[in-house]
Amino acid sequence: MVSFFLFLLCVSFSSQKFLATFLSFLSIPFFLVTDMDSFDNAPPNVMLALGPPEQQRHHHQRPSPTGTPTSSSPTIPTSSNNNHPLVTNNNNNNDGGNDEQQKTRWTCHKKVLSEHSPYFAAMFDGEFSESGASIVFLPPGVFTAIGLDGVLHYMYTNELVLNVNGSINEAHAKIQQLQDMYSAGDYLGMAQLRQTVGERLSESAHQWTCYCTECRDAVTQLFPYSYARAVHFEDEIMAVITEKILVLLTQEPDKTLQSYWTSRGLAEMLALTQPDVGPYLKQQIIGRISRFNAIETLYACFMANKSFEQQKNKSSSTATSSPSSSSTTTTPGDHNGVFDQLKSTVAAAQSRSTEIIVHFFDFYCSQYPTLLSCIDGITYSFDFLEFLLQRTLADNMKPDNAPIIYQGIVRDLMCRHAVQHCSQVKLILTDAKSTVLKYIVGHFDLVTKSNAFDRLDKNVLTKLAEDTMMHPRVFENSTTTTTTSTNAAHQARRYSGASASIRRSSTVEFRGSSANHTPSSSEDTGQLRKFFYWFTSITKISSSSSQQQQYQQKQQQQQHFIASKKSKLVVTTMDSSIHQGVATSTTAATTDTTDNNNDNKARRNKIMRGLRSPIGKRRILLVRRPLTSP
Repeated sequence: MVSFFLFLLCVSFSSQKFLATFLSFLSIPFFLVTDMDSFDNAPPNVMLALGPPEQQRHHHQRPSPTGTPTSSSPTIPTSSNNNHPLVTNNNNNNDGGNDEQQKTRWTCHKKVLSEHSPYFAAMFDGEFSESGASIVFLPPGVFTAIGLDGVLHYMYTNELVLNVNGSINEAHAKIQQLQDMYSAGDYLGMAQLRQTVGERLSESAHQWTCYCTECRDAVTQLFPYSYARAVHFEDEIMAVITEKILVLLTQEPDKTLQSYWTSRGLAEMLALTQPDVGPYLKQQIIGRISRFNAIETLYACFMANKSFEQQKNKSSSTATSSPSSSSTTTTPGDHNGVFDQLKSTVAAAQSRSTEIIVHFFDFYCSQYPTLLSCIDGITYSFDFLEFLLQRTLADNMKPDNAPIIYQGIVRDLMCRHAVQHCSQVKLILTDAKSTVLKYIVGHFDLVTKSNAFDRLDKNVLTKLAEDTMMHPRVFENSTTTTTTSTNAAHQARRYSGASASIRRSSTVEFRGSSANHTPSSSEDTGQLRKFFYWFTSITKISSSSSQQQQYQQKQQQQQHFIASKKSKLVVTTMDSSIHQGVATSTTAATTDTTDNNNDNKARRNKIMRGLRSPIGKRRILLVRRPLTSP
């Protein structure tokens, strides 16, 4: 009895193995064999085929909303359609194994196809020529071998399985197969398959919230496909994915600029999309930069520029090392052409960030912690600190904000404890301070007219007067002494040639960029001596004109005062002397009647001599005419 059962088991096993071998000869997938028991071991009754394009002139059809084939509907583009301008063509990495890539025939059950696809249900149950045909040709412009194989697997197992074994880039092949399956499912009217594929795509991009390398590659590969379907075919699922990608590329400039906007995938994606996509993304990024992420965005631009330089150097070294393969190697010119749109966006974001930093410089120096932590060496490197100050002062310093920048550097940054113990940071801030002082002195008349000095603290004005070696009244009375400041600025411009002798060379300016460079004492002493000599000469020239005018005014006032005092003094003294002389002569005439004639004669002669003198004539005139004020 036992032997009989063993015999039946062997026969059944050999028959199943024979059946599996026979079906594999007919190119039937193995998963169809495992699930045939659910159909009462019914044999396949239809074959799906991907024929040559000339045999598919009447099969390029898209199903209607009810799943019925219509010959007037356009063909949906897939990743293998080269005629669409928004779709890439990567045939090297989009397929999984070599066996799956060569398939062109699939034997299936009409019942399974009709249950999962409204397209096949309308075809087999309606009055179409394919209803009784044993082979159905599908358009190769819509279906791919690996995509159709995945769709059939989903029909028989309700599982979404990806076959990416043997691919050079498995992540790229995974996204490509999902796109092919989505196109096939949409053509066949399989709404559930489209929803499942959309969820799997979101999982591949970490739900559109990540900036890692894997997400960057997935997003840049998927965007042309989703954008094409959303715009040209009003695909709701792909429209949602496209919107999420656009938000991911523009919502956080401080993160996306140094990740997505430095990748070759995004550069190629913008080159393949419509011309207005790049400017739209650029505008969205610039609009999302505010004072609360300006420094972080500038750091992203700083890192992006470094990445561009590294890629350029790498391409240059590759082109130099293999001159024989210059036709296939990317040259520096080609590199610049590919990344032009990315560089333009990064440059615009950098300009906007520096503009905001200058406008709110006092806020960043006193209230915003990012810049202060950068000074302390906690958040960013000192190279970025130098880049921030250099770009800020070179691009956006104006007469109305130069004193505010000076106040922020002197009052809030240079007084920090970390600056006193780090020579590199101290040198960077000192160079920035010197740049601001040169600008203030060179544009003194414009700075005065803008009333920028009125917004500074008194202590800062005193420090500014010490640094420029000017009198503090020049800054305190900047609104009333416009003429004096204009003359001082004119004198400073006349002797602006003195500043040329202390201009630092490109290797000395902003020496904080090199961490190993420590300036010698003689170098610093020479620079400081030239700097003070320059400011001393300008100060003497600017203050000489104002002091000379003040001295002349004081001299005129003193002369006028002395003249008035002299005239009043002469009038009072002469009047008293005349009255005294008349009284004396009268008394002498009445009392000394007995005097001898000789004494009277001598006295009269003396009086006459006095009257004939100039002083006597003045006395006579004062007596004859009344006194008047001079």
